[in-house]
Amino acid sequence: MCGLKIPCEHCNGDITEYYNDGYKGKRGKCPICGVDFPLE
Repeated sequence: MCGLKIPCEHCNGDITEYYNDGYKGKRGKCPICGVDFPLE
């Protein structure tokens, strides 16, 4: 994780960055509302 804070568009929580092997890339997930999306 690069320490970059990304606000969630839905609830303004902080997005958590992680690597997903299934998508073979970085993903973002909001721990508050659960939205999940690609970061690349």
